[in-house]
Amino acid sequence: MLRRIRLFMVVLTLLSPSLPLFAQCDSLEQLFVADQSLRVETAAGIQGPGSFVPSFDFEHQTDSTRFFLEMSEFRKNSRWVFLDNWCMEKTWNYSQYLDTDTAEVTNAVLSTLSRTKAIPVSVGDTLSVFRRISWMERSVDRYGFKKLVNPDAISMWVEVVNASTGARIELLDSTHFSSTTASKKPCFQTQHPLFSRLVYIVPAGFPTTDVFIRVNVASAGSVNKRWTRWDNVVQAASNIILNYEGTRAYCDTVEQANDCSPTTASCTFTASTHSSPRRIRATLAASSPITAFDVYSSTGQLIQSASVVSGTTSYDMNVDAGLYYVVARVGSSVHCTRNIVVY
Repeated sequence: MLRRIRLFMVVLTLLSPSLPLFAQCDSLEQLFVADQSLRVETAAGIQGPGSFVPSFDFEHQTDSTRFFLEMSEFRKNSRWVFLDNWCMEKTWNYSQYLDTDTAEVTNAVLSTLSRTKAIPVSVGDTLSVFRRISWMERSVDRYGFKKLVNPDAISMWVEVVNASTGARIELLDSTHFSSTTASKKPCFQTQHPLFSRLVYIVPAGFPTTDVFIRVNVASAGSVNKRWTRWDNVVQAASNIILNYEGTRAYCDTVEQANDCSPTTASCTFTASTHSSPRRIRATLAASSPITAFDVYSSTGQLIQSASVVSGTTSYDMNVDAGLYYVVARVGSSVHCTRNIVVY
């Protein structure tokens, strides 16, 4: 009789549609996924670093393409930062049981849920996160390099946020991929290579403030599929990955195939955004021939110019929120341009 009752309970459990896949989740499990040398320090981070870390693995799927955004190695200085709303192997907007996507939350809500715990920062502290972007062609089941077919335009951006007010303190990265082009080549604008460590150093005069890092995703188009997220654990190997020749070759190949690249010339400067005040920073590469910078609005209006001074490598130009074109000149000739979005 007891055996029959047990069998009945097992069958009832398997057939019950109301039982959730994750009845309970202790997000502190992320503490213990690393190697045995890991030591717990505080609720704001862990001593280490350990060999493995929690990750937010985002995916945007269509019939043609699987697009991946992987975010891991959230740090404050040399310590890991806890992720909020993270649950080992939990999926958002996807059912592992049914093997299909679901309409669980909107992209906006998923973005709200994709953040770290709040941590205090002060002058000189360094926040960083490792970001990887790639995609796979479904028709040949391999990673894409020079081809991207997606009926939707997709965007992703990473920011440091004031935990008390919800206001953005700094935009670490902003990347946008357009929907399928006539050439079927990838068309994207981004502030950093597709595999990058995003870094923010708290500037002088910044008061001690509780902040968190948030990852935002969005999509728009004829299909407008929702982003999914899988809470995963990955090896903390950014130093190896970023120094691997194959990684650099991948980023270079995709950039060369970019149908919306600002220029085909070799660009010997980088552009980044900063706040307080809101500004664009142009930074020269070593031995760059650039002699001046011009910042134009998306409507073609000249906003600001800066002449290169010997011995100075970084040039700040104050702007309002919007899309801008940073034009580098050598004398009166255009050397190259960078597109950048300032929020």
